Amino acid sequence: MRAVIMAGGKGERLRPLTDGLPKPLLPVANEPVICRIIRHLKKFNIDEITISLSYMPELIIDAVTEAFAGNFCFVIEKVPLGTAGGVKNAARDFDSPFLVISGDALADINLTALFESHYSSGAVVTLAVTHTDDVAQYGVIETDGKGFVKTFVEKPAENVTESHLVNCGIYVIDPKILELIPVGMPYDFSRDLFPDMLKRGQKISVFDMGGAYWRDIGSFDNYFMANADALSGVYNSFL
Repeated sequence: MRAVIMAGGKGERLRPLTDGLPKPLLPVANEPVICRIIRHLKKFNIDEITISLSYMPELIIDAVTEAFAGNFCFVIEKVPLGTAGGVKNAARDFDSPFLVISGDALADINLTALFESHYSSGAVVTLAVTHTDDVAQYGVIETDGKGFVKTFVEKPAENVTESHLVNCGIYVIDPKILELIPVGMPYDFSRDLFPDMLKRGQKISVFDMGGAYWRDIGSFDNYFMANADALSGVYNSFL
C-alpha cells in the first residue's frame, strides 16, 4: 500500500520552535513526530511512502533517511500548493486508493480497518474522524446518519453545529478524484476539494476512530499535551 505524508507546513503557531526546525521534526518524547508517523505506517505494511515537502525540506529528508531504510519518495513544492494541491503533486502516478496523513498529528488509528471501511463504502474518499467536545479549533463534519458526509463546518462558533465529529487529516483517496484539483495553485482538502465533491454529488464516507488516540500538535497546548501523553502512557504505541 502507498501513503502520502503532508509535511510542508511552516508551523506558524509554534514559532519560535519552528523558526529553525520544520514542524514534523518537533520531538515528542525525544522522537520526531514524522518518525512516529512512519513507524505507524510500517506497522500496517505501508512501505511505499511519499513525503510532500516545502519548508526546510532538506532537514526532513536527512532525518527520515537516517532513521529508516526503505522506499521513500520526497517531493518538494516549488511554491506552496495547499494540502490537496500538494498531494496531487506528490501522487501523479498513483493508480489505486492510497492513504493521506498529516505530518503534524499523532494517531493510533487502525489503518487496515480504515482501508476496509473505504472499500466497503463505495466512496471515492474516506475521512478518519474522532469525537471531541472542543470543536472550535477543528473542521467539524456533519453526517447523514448512514456514514457519509453531509456538510463541513470549519472551526464553528458555539451552537453553530451539534456535531462533535472532527476531521483528523487522515484520508483514503481514490486517485481519480485528483483530477478535480487544479494544477500549480493552492488548493485545500477541507475548504476546497471536499465541498466541491459534495456539490457534484460524490460520496465521502467517514471512518470513526472510536477511542483510538489522536492529537494534532499544531498549537503549543497540543504539542505540550502530546509530550505529556507520551510520557504518561496515554499515548504509548511507540514507547
